[in-house]
Amino acid sequence: MTVQSLLTVVRERWLLVVVPLVVAVLAAGLLWALRPPEYTATTRLFVSAANDSTSAAYEGAQLARERVPSYLELVTSTKVTGDVVRTLGLQESPADLATQITPTNAAESVLIDIAVTDGDPARAAAIANAVGAAFQAEVVQIEKRAAAQGIPPVSVSVVQPADVPTAPSSTGLPLTLVLGLLAGTAVGIGAAFTRHSLDRTVRSTDALRALVHAPLLGPIPYDRAYAARPLLTDELPNSPRTEAFRQLRTNLHFVDTGRPSKVLLVTSAAPLEGKTSVVCNLAISLAAAEYRVLVVEADLRRPQIGTFLGLEDTIGLSGVLSQDIPPSRAIERWWAGGFDVLAGGSAAATPGEVLAMKRLPEVVATLRPLYDVILLDSPAVLAVSDATIVSRVADGALLVCARGRTRRDQIAEAEEALAAVSAPVVGTVLTMDAPRRRDAVGQYATYYTAEPVGHRSSPSAPSPTIPESLASPRRFVPSPRPRKRPETSEAVTGPADGAVAEPMVGPASRNGFGHGTDT
Repeated sequence: MTVQSLLTVVRERWLLVVVPLVVAVLAAGLLWALRPPEYTATTRLFVSAANDSTSAAYEGAQLARERVPSYLELVTSTKVTGDVVRTLGLQESPADLATQITPTNAAESVLIDIAVTDGDPARAAAIANAVGAAFQAEVVQIEKRAAAQGIPPVSVSVVQPADVPTAPSSTGLPLTLVLGLLAGTAVGIGAAFTRHSLDRTVRSTDALRALVHAPLLGPIPYDRAYAARPLLTDELPNSPRTEAFRQLRTNLHFVDTGRPSKVLLVTSAAPLEGKTSVVCNLAISLAAAEYRVLVVEADLRRPQIGTFLGLEDTIGLSGVLSQDIPPSRAIERWWAGGFDVLAGGSAAATPGEVLAMKRLPEVVATLRPLYDVILLDSPAVLAVSDATIVSRVADGALLVCARGRTRRDQIAEAEEALAAVSAPVVGTVLTMDAPRRRDAVGQYATYYTAEPVGHRSSPSAPSPTIPESLASPRRFVPSPRPRKRPETSEAVTGPADGAVAEPMVGPASRNGFGHGTDT
């Protein structure tokens, strides 16, 4: 794993990093505030050997150094701490007092430091001096018993008694907060990488490319304002999301499927992955390039496109299929986006049976000559069988996946389900992708939207709120509907019942995607 990938994990899981960090810092500050200050008093003792001749000085020094490790354990023994408790009249038990005593010794040294920590500085000094005296007496008794002539070969003397400390030895607030910060950061990063290793969802475009045997046609960046502005008609012309759908439109032209993909099934592995939004915004982008586009809502279980686009309730696809109503009576023109919509209509009681009727291929065959591109919005592949049923009338399928939501196994199962009914996946779309700060949009959006020097508009001039290609009255997308824009929100009156609408005069009719040309 590279440094870049490590930073990516931390950025994606930043909440898992920040929460433990903040909790640890607050806990450290609270612990410092509630913990009483502690003081440490230290006394120093010198271990020496009793020598009666100069020749034995070296051997005595060696003996003293050999005794020191054993003496360190003797300092906190029950015998020494018990004597101190009785001498000072302490209420602690010998075992409790031993926890306050810390004997230390430098390597190859005969000096022993006895440090005592207590909440009272004077009491800490008194205990340290008492421990030194008790330890000194205990060493004399032990060495006398071991000596042959009753003269201890090794003695301990106090070289520096403990003074009353004037400053607390406990950790200060800055250091406590730093330790809490380090601990919280370690826990947070550990939690982030643990969560990342257990995550089975698609988190990057590279992961999606490795899973599906079809090209990634477009990552759609996550937009915080999506809930308020879900459609491109509310976006600026050079916003990252608008550019992403332009790129998706362009990539569809260069997909090598072996045949034109005029009728495109747009589906996903699981619900709530953004396929309806992709359908509507892709239609807006195609219409902006003067394509004749029809959006067909093939989701008869939970039809939402009418509500999504603000269209009135109509007969819809369910009525066209089950009641033999001509499609021209159910198709509505969505003027804001410049394309036609065949909404789902009323929710069908048995949508699978309705879609499986022979009427669906007939309707699509009737509409093929009238449009350059037909987008079929279907339910999720793994949720119900509707998508595989609708795929029989499509030239290819566009599989939509949501970053951080769609699991890898779901994507593999969805591709297998489409392959089982001979529905080729022409490409994939990754929604909710992480915004790229150094991509083309991020680097050059300001450059291309800036006005040339000497051509700046007046400060009072209003800023555009929708793309010019969608708002300009000069452009109109030909469709099987009349050119005259209705004055009300009612559906545009189509050809007479049973008649087939003639395509309007407009740009040369395209045969779908996959021809390597773009407008």
